[in-house]
Amino acid sequence: MWSDPQRSEACKGCRKAAKIRAHTPPCAGCRWNPPLMTGNVEAAQLWAHVQTQWRAGGFGPVGLDYPAVRGEARALGILLSHGLMRKMRALELHVLEKRNDQGTIKGRQKDR
Repeated sequence: MWSDPQRSEACKGCRKAAKIRAHTPPCAGCRWNPPLMTGNVEAAQLWAHVQTQWRAGGFGPVGLDYPAVRGEARALGILLSHGLMRKMRALELHVLEKRNDQGTIKGRQKDR
């Protein structure tokens, strides 16, 4: 779900350990889970729910499926305002730029 591979692995390991011990993961105090500004809570909630809604081309993800994003927002009872759309677009661009900077295309290093 996260664009940072280290965070993804840390969260996965923590959830697995918590499940084995039958505890709830301590996400609230985790260094990978910084507190959100009040104005970003809806963006974070919606972002978490749309991670399976990426459009893909021949070389991987090309962007979010915005009709699906609107549907998720509606299902969650979140008003998809212009400001929230700007935040979603910024998050989308961050993931795409990071993926491009890593130079990976279908698991291979891009020719440089």
